[in-house]
This record gives sequence, structure tokens and C-alpha cells, in this order.
Amino acid sequence: MTQYDATAHISEEILNPEVRAPRSIVLAMSFTYLAGFVFNIVLCFVMGDMAGILSSPAAQPVAQILYNVLRKFGGIIFTICAFFILKLVTFTAI
Repeated sequence: MTQYDATAHISEEILNPEVRAPRSIVLAMSFTYLAGFVFNIVLCFVMGDMAGILSSPAAQPVAQILYNVLRKFGGIIFTICAFFILKLVTFTAI
């Protein structure tokens, strides 16, 4: 949600902002939708036993799927990287 906010702020600096700013917002939201959809499809293909994931002590289904697929070290590294990427993206909203 920070992408269209940043586009709105930078629209003062671009040529033809009434056309380019909305186009940029739509492209950013479309890419985000597509990337999220692909990520969810991949999670569905690799998740395995749904009952085991939902009853895991981690209480975080995505982290548990990553742990099951990538094993302990890979799951921890990927979860930490995802956390930092989310933090870097949301820092622009502060």
C-alpha cells in the first residue's frame, strides 16, 4: 500500500502527472496482485499436510510451510529475510 502513496507524492515532479501517476499506481498494484497470487499458488503446491500446518506450535502457517519445505536453516533464513523485506517496504510509510 505504500507504492501508490509514494506515487502520489512524487507526481509533482513528473511530466504529465494526471496520466502517468494513475498509470503507475495501477501498474504497482497489478504487479503486487500478480506476485501475491503466484506466491500463494506456490505455497499451495508445496504445503503438504494442511492439518499438520494448522496444528503446528509455530502458529504461523507460512513460516511452518517454509520450515517444512526448506528445513530448519532454510526456513529460518527465508522467514527472517521476508521480515526484513517487509520492514524495508513499510518504512516508507512512516
